[in-house]
Amino acid sequence: MSKENLDLKEDIKNFQISLKSHIKSFKKRLIEPGNIQFIPESFFHTTGDDIESYIKEASLDENFDYFLSKRNELIYKTCCDASLPLSSSKLFRFLHLRIFSIILESASQACRRKHPIEVCFHLRSFLEHAANFSYALDEIIPASKELLININEENIMPVLGVANSGGLIPTSEFEELSSRLHKKFALYSYQTNIDMEQLIKGKESLSLVPDKDYPMKSISIRKKLEAFNKRNPILQPIYDYLSEYIHPNRYIFTSASSEGSLESLSEENPYISFEDLKLEDGMSEIGFFFQESHRLFLQKITVEILERDSEFFSLQGKISKKMKASFKKVMNYNKFYSDPFYSQTPCVCRSKKKLIDCCAS
Repeated sequence: MSKENLDLKEDIKNFQISLKSHIKSFKKRLIEPGNIQFIPESFFHTTGDDIESYIKEASLDENFDYFLSKRNELIYKTCCDASLPLSSSKLFRFLHLRIFSIILESASQACRRKHPIEVCFHLRSFLEHAANFSYALDEIIPASKELLININEENIMPVLGVANSGGLIPTSEFEELSSRLHKKFALYSYQTNIDMEQLIKGKESLSLVPDKDYPMKSISIRKKLEAFNKRNPILQPIYDYLSEYIHPNRYIFTSASSEGSLESLSEENPYISFEDLKLEDGMSEIGFFFQESHRLFLQKITVEILERDSEFFSLQGKISKKMKASFKKVMNYNKFYSDPFYSQTPCVCRSKKKLIDCCAS
């Protein structure tokens, strides 16, 4: 075996060791979210009732218990909706960290199979997902910080002349910012450029790409790559280089030539000999991606992803802690602990405990 082939073999081995380290880093951060609620309570309960209608009915003494039950129902649903980011953030983080580990595992398996096109495909996919994750956090982290400082409660004005008719409820700003953040998690967890309704209709003349008003329409990956390239200027040339090997505008892998190269052509030697060589011979053509410089580049990308994830995870914990304290205040002020109707209902903070064993304890 030539020295060149020995060097390539060693580079591929070191590359696989490096990938194994990256995969381990992503996997140990995975937290399975389990069963979570992703759609607001208000989506299913559109009766048109609101607190004002309850107040009008509460002016009659015999309807006061009804008023209290409807008031608590409204408060419970409002808190459930306000806490949606606590579960959707877990889903967002799980989906993205999981896909990073899957892509890198696929790249490692492609190395073992000595499949050059697969290797390029998975490495390019890794860079696209890194750009996507970074772009999402550029919007999610500021929105999370804004929510964090606005987790507050406000009093429901008591009905004139009716004792104990007031209450405590999350502020409208808290609700609005929470809803906005939840929608961002939904978008960046389920964004797509395929309109499933058009796919189901099966009309060949219709494009499956949704129009700009489609709620889950994905933002162009080119836009995300441009934003990520500002943080990592070497990304774009490497991404372009990877794309050359998997796009149809690329000349076929020249490792299919048994001898000679385009650079060696001359008037005296105008020939290149081509034969049907093994697929694994194409690995030498992408040798650059196994070299130390590229391994260090991938390590830099992984470190940045993990650092940004750590920032987001810390912020996620602060929001959870502050929301839970707020919900405890609301639940206790409104005496949910003494309402038998809520003895078996799940807690509004999404701890998967019963309300009376958690925020209403």
